[in-house]
Amino acid sequence: MFVKISRQEVTALDLVDTFRGKRVAPGTKVRLRLVNSASNTKIFTLNETSYKVAAIDGNDIHEPGVLTDRLLKIGGGGRYDVTFTMPETPVTLALYREHNGAGIVFSKDGQGTADVLREGKEFDPVYYGSPALTPFNTRMAFDREFTMILDQIYVGNYNGKTSRLWVINGEVFPNIPAFMVQKGDTVKTTIVNWSFADHPMHLHGHHIHVLSKNGEPLSGSPLLLDTLLVQPGETYEVAFLADNPGLWMDYCHNLKHAALGMSMHLAYQNVTTPFTIGESSGNHPE
Repeated sequence: MFVKISRQEVTALDLVDTFRGKRVAPGTKVRLRLVNSASNTKIFTLNETSYKVAAIDGNDIHEPGVLTDRLLKIGGGGRYDVTFTMPETPVTLALYREHNGAGIVFSKDGQGTADVLREGKEFDPVYYGSPALTPFNTRMAFDREFTMILDQIYVGNYNGKTSRLWVINGEVFPNIPAFMVQKGDTVKTTIVNWSFADHPMHLHGHHIHVLSKNGEPLSGSPLLLDTLLVQPGETYEVAFLADNPGLWMDYCHNLKHAALGMSMHLAYQNVTTPFTIGESSGNHPE
């Protein structure tokens, strides 16, 4: 049985200013949910113990392997569940580099000196765990296929601000054409990041299955996500079943990017709303 150290989860905003102590008896099985509640990407490390990433975005990893000294990079809104058995010696959970001096030390007496990881290899979930049955693959035919190119290409006035704007397929919200689907469609989206920034992309109303990264099919556990971190230069293919009719936001979970244009809609045919978007709505900012 796993012991949850805190029901309030461990978020990027929890790990501020100083290391706090948590008392955990040696031999205890521990499960931590790491939540990045900020907009910018955060890197967590768990030091002085081996561990597994048991779930991402609340969905289990199939046959997760043992890890040590890894950099757990989590985009805005993303969640990782990590599990370990408490050793006799202290274990340190920390934010990497940009927040040295911030984290939690787990130990048998609630005391101990933090041991912060200085170097490590970045964890990549597309190669982690073991393959298992999944409803989608790169070889199947899809009912709908879309491309989403993420970029920052020009200066404009948007919602009362003059700034370089974040765009999808060369446009800002609400000028980006919606991706139109029908209930029951299988849908594939190719997401390409041409910009210099991370974009944690988040589709409301659905979970996405990761099919490939940079042209290579997924080789590890199936990945069922609601937030996909797309780093500069990366290309992902993802898929989902259109089984939840509505008008759904599809946007960057870095809210500064979303507020400067990087938002759009997934829309089901024959689903309408009396509400409008754009200047005629009277909502400012939109």
